[in-house]
Amino acid sequence: LERNLDPALHPFAVEREYARALNAAKLEKLFAKPFVAAMSGHLDGIYCLRRHPTDIKTFLSGSFDGGVRVWNVANRQTKWSLTAHDACVRGVVVCSDNESFLTCSDDKTVKRWRLETSDDNDTSTRAKDSVLSSWSSQSAFTDIDVQRASSKFVTSGSTVELWDLNRSDSLSSYDW
Repeated sequence: LERNLDPALHPFAVEREYARALNAAKLEKLFAKPFVAAMSGHLDGIYCLRRHPTDIKTFLSGSFDGGVRVWNVANRQTKWSLTAHDACVRGVVVCSDNESFLTCSDDKTVKRWRLETSDDNDTSTRAKDSVLSSWSSQSAFTDIDVQRASSKFVTSGSTVELWDLNRSDSLSSYDW
């Protein structure tokens, strides 16, 4: 293999080498960070992750297989898990009472679950009958959020709907 090293035939050699050196330095910085831990347990990929608003070591995650897990980040363990929906869990949020949480899914339902955040290392699986309430819509949901000072929550999808925890129908619906 013969190479022509004449600099007149390679006017961008310096720029090319500079770009390569810069990329190598960036990659070196990227891979230099140590891996701390992995928290495994979901059967499929995680779609949504939300932290507890008052308990800094509690996180909730929802996955593509319909599962929801409550994590103790300090111990890097699952506190408990459940199969919440028949489709992908698109959103999870802790209610304003801090004792329950909501999940929304592609199966067109929002479900309210009891949130038990005890400090013991109980890794049991909660049963399906722990659903406190459920709401349905005409279309799939893509996310959910709550208003911290009241019992209202909002869902997004093909429409944005405002709900109340004490009512079975949406308060209002917005689409465009």
